[in-house]
Amino acid sequence: YGGMNCPMKFPKGELILKLVPQIVMLPYAIDQLDQPICVEFYDFRPAEIFSIISFEDYFIFLIYSMEYRALILEQIAERRERILLRKYNNNPPLIVQSSCKNSELGYGIILRTCTVRNLKGLGFDCMSSTSQKFIKEVIGAVSSNYPEFVGKAHVVNAPYVFKLVWPFIKQLLEPISINKVQIYNSNYLSSSHSIFHHIHRENLPKSLGELI
Repeated sequence: YGGMNCPMKFPKGELILKLVPQIVMLPYAIDQLDQPICVEFYDFRPAEIFSIISFEDYFIFLIYSMEYRALILEQIAERRERILLRKYNNNPPLIVQSSCKNSELGYGIILRTCTVRNLKGLGFDCMSSTSQKFIKEVIGAVSSNYPEFVGKAHVVNAPYVFKLVWPFIKQLLEPISINKVQIYNSNYLSSSHSIFHHIHRENLPKSLGELI
């Protein structure tokens, strides 16, 4: 990977990870659909962040992060495919590869991510013009270039202000992406719709702010 085999090594990666805490990928922590987990924390103020780094700095880091995830997903999928081939003596059951009329039978494993977005600390400044520009640019870049990366997104610790900004975010998302989002308040661990229905407790990371 040209020496960029760790997010801390990405351009300005160490600084950005301090300013915008996140776990780019946890390949060995998975949800109940066997999707690797990513964690993002939103206890930061975009106006403050971009007084230290530029938009360009952050978006270079974002693209490196998405490509890094793509490489890991590809490696995990290839490893699982080898296990599948061994299980069926190189003759695995075939499945329809798409919903197209002329689709062919084949086999393979397509992996997506399970993203946990922790909104604890999110304030009303997320509605500022700088914040909305940040949100729009990030969603635009990810949706255009990596539309099928996310299998499920869990938004936890959603404060009241998120209800105000969510309609703006929904306008930027495709319907299929909106349907992947599960929103929880601070009771996400104990409510009847607990996140544990999707992720085993032992697979929820405790680093970067003690998520659980």
